[in-house]
Amino acid sequence: MKSWSIRSRLTLWYTIVLSLGLVLLSCTVWTALHQILYNELSQTLTNQTQGLEEYIRIEDEENPSTLAHEIDEFARSLPARHVLVVAKNNGAVIYQSGERTGDVALPSAGLRSVRLNGHPYLVMVRNVELKGRHLRVVLALSSLEIEHTVKLLGVLLAVFVPAFILCGALGGRWLSRRALQPVAEITEKAHAINVGNLSERLPVPQTGDEIQRLAETWNAMLARLDFAVSRISQFTADASHELRTPIAVIRLAAENALRKLRSESDYRAALHRIKTQSEQMTGLVEDLLFLARADVAGYAANQSVPVDISEIARAVASDLGPFASQKSISLRTEVPESAPFVYGDESALRRLILILLDNAIKYTLEGGSVSLDVAESDGQLAMTVSDTGIGMSEETQAHVFERFFRADPSRNKDSGGYGLGLALAQAIARQHGARLEVSSQEGVGSTFSIYFPVCNARNRSGAAPSSRIRTPVG
Repeated sequence: MKSWSIRSRLTLWYTIVLSLGLVLLSCTVWTALHQILYNELSQTLTNQTQGLEEYIRIEDEENPSTLAHEIDEFARSLPARHVLVVAKNNGAVIYQSGERTGDVALPSAGLRSVRLNGHPYLVMVRNVELKGRHLRVVLALSSLEIEHTVKLLGVLLAVFVPAFILCGALGGRWLSRRALQPVAEITEKAHAINVGNLSERLPVPQTGDEIQRLAETWNAMLARLDFAVSRISQFTADASHELRTPIAVIRLAAENALRKLRSESDYRAALHRIKTQSEQMTGLVEDLLFLARADVAGYAANQSVPVDISEIARAVASDLGPFASQKSISLRTEVPESAPFVYGDESALRRLILILLDNAIKYTLEGGSVSLDVAESDGQLAMTVSDTGIGMSEETQAHVFERFFRADPSRNKDSGGYGLGLALAQAIARQHGARLEVSSQEGVGSTFSIYFPVCNARNRSGAAPSSRIRTPVG
């Protein structure tokens, strides 16, 4: 049965349930009708026997000699198929009408069913006490019509119940086939979808039931797969493109160095180029591996310990101060002496702040300013990096966190970037359950804001964040 199709199993179970229901209903109807008819007949027999008993007592008091004649008058009012026997204690029959009881064993008193001459009867036997004597009254009414009625009902049920079951099974199979037709269409369409046509979607039946929700769920999953495969394809193409240049430089430097004998300074220059390109490739590969691990393992931080992000922010700003001074950029920090800790990885958070500050300095013209601000608000720790640089258009802002995206490709190549910095920053922020947002205007500057969930721990001094220190750097 496990190898049967769902349609066959549904039909089988539907037929079994329908059969059990119809058989149970048929047995209940047959038994109820049989009981009702026999109860009515027994009540009629009881009433007539009681009436006969009273009639005999009255007639015996008035005129005992004509008792048999009076009983005969009473018998004429009984149904056509009946048996009435009135006898004395010694067995002498006073009156008898209808079928002969013969040797049929009758109860001394009470009600029972018997067959007289092959016909069914319901018999009531009563002992009547008269003055100075006792009579035995036997009254039987035919139950043949009841038996015929019950048999006819049994025959009808035996014929029509199997017919209903057969019709129900055929109807159930038709209904199951019609109900599962959308599943067959979805299955056929799903077989035709592969990596090459993930943009295709399954047909969605507008039925408002589980099948519609199933098709919509599968389409949503296909959309996510299509997006993921597109990102992987784009990511692979971009990574191949970015790796091709340093590999080509390394190869050309080695080939030129090996083509003929050169001086020590030439070899050292070639090795220096190879070393520089290798370092760039190493950084690129490490960034790619980090992003790949973030995609596969999700965005859960590898280490989840309380980290004083204010201290990290001040340290990173101090490290980048000389770089800002070279471009005559004012680097200001506004960080509280003490602030709530955040759960996370200290080295990853340091890299996040470094990426944002480094980008702000790179894209700010000489004489501009960059600010780093940390503040607690509504149970979150907000960090903001603002600059007065070249800014970004709305279209650029929509893609700024994409991998290998460059708003100014020539400038990034000159500075050694690969367009992965903000993608890495976004991944690190998500690792820590933070939200990274950008707001920018061309020619005015950009602002990157990060909102961290805070933990209960405080800074090492244990003080609550109250005072703020404005520190110009560079």
